[in-house]
Amino acid sequence: MALLAMTLAPRVLAQSSQKLRVGVIVGEPFVIANAERYSGYSIDYWEKIAADLGIAFEYVPVTNQDQIIAMLNDGSLDLVIGGVGMLPDREAALDFSHAYFMSGLQILVPTQAQRPLLSVFAPLLGSTVLQVFGIALIFAVIMAHVIYFVEHFGKNPDFQQGYFRDIWEAFWYLLIIVATGEYGDKEARTPIKRLVTVSFWLLGVVFIAQFTAAATSTLTVQQLSDSIQGPDDLPGKRIVTLADSSAADYLTAHNLAFSGAATINEAYAQLERGDADAVVFQAPNMQYYASHGGNGKVHVVGPVFAPLPIGFGFKTGSPLVEPVNLEILKFYQDGTYQEISSRWFGDQTQ
Repeated sequence: MALLAMTLAPRVLAQSSQKLRVGVIVGEPFVIANAERYSGYSIDYWEKIAADLGIAFEYVPVTNQDQIIAMLNDGSLDLVIGGVGMLPDREAALDFSHAYFMSGLQILVPTQAQRPLLSVFAPLLGSTVLQVFGIALIFAVIMAHVIYFVEHFGKNPDFQQGYFRDIWEAFWYLLIIVATGEYGDKEARTPIKRLVTVSFWLLGVVFIAQFTAAATSTLTVQQLSDSIQGPDDLPGKRIVTLADSSAADYLTAHNLAFSGAATINEAYAQLERGDADAVVFQAPNMQYYASHGGNGKVHVVGPVFAPLPIGFGFKTGSPLVEPVNLEILKFYQDGTYQEISSRWFGDQTQ
């Protein structure tokens, strides 16, 4: 594995073999691999610590996270940075610094103010509303033909213009019946016309009521999906997350139905298309996306839950742990923590 070295300023990668070996785990927003350098929240945090302590170092890309503990123990790495969760089984095998970021799960939802007008009414194209509309249309065609036969064979001159023009006129009569309860020519003196008027008016009222109920129910569900403010609001919502992730484990454990995306970017795309009501995933990843690629389109809501502290990992007994811990505590006091957090997460930061 090639060792990638970093001078503290500027951050240009170069070759070296005489510096502290810092393993980096690539993953936005903690470590981002660019063409000539690394960037990210963890990179900024570590480089500030290294500068304060006068530490020279080189970055070593870690592609297999399962080898981290072995590489620390055999001296291939002196420490590892990135989105390293401080889990009990890891603590038993290595030493952690103090947490420099509190991760956990959070919820990402669309920014409603930015929703296109079409997307507001898109739910009306759902199956229930379309079914009611389709059945009503079929009945309308049948009822228009009844009116056509009554008038055409009743020698009404308005219905002697050919089939298609007569059917169009029959639809007009039908609309008048449904809207006003009166027959088209207002002279429903024959029993058949009176029967048609009453029957079709009642059927029209029924279908209008059914359509209104379906549309209202659909829009109400959509409004409720827009009111997600925390994990308690997730039941019944269309949730998407990264398959085989800790977020998926959490949702499964809490009996919350969800769809699994192959990548987190795919989950973001589903949310922005309106195919999902919420994305549940690691808070820092979504905070970063909401303040960068998804700015103005999505935002995080509610508290961070299922918390997971993030720290630097060291070989057990490393003399680096104590000075690094002192720097982390100092950063909480002097504003460095907030400054770095705001740089990467904007006003989305916890």
